[in-house]
Amino acid sequence: MRIIALDVGKKRIGVAIANSDIKIARPYDIVLVEGKEFTQICEIILEEKISRTLLQLRYQDPFATLTKKEVAEEAGFSTKYYSK
Repeated sequence: MRIIALDVGKKRIGVAIANSDIKIARPYDIVLVEGKEFTQICEIILEEKISRTLLQLRYQDPFATLTKKEVAEEAGFSTKYYSK
């Protein structure tokens, strides 16, 4: 299984890819947040034959009306949370 990990920030999205049998992700790319990031990430998912996504949301706008969980669920992601 191929997994894409997205580390989402305000200005950049870090992209890493892993095979589930190796259990370690390798850096793949950095996508700038400038309006085309969704299309760029979709292209990576198709090119790399990704079957699962891991999403790391660090930034939470204090004025946002939706929580990170609500945004993920509205986008159709199943959600699991891990925190320290």
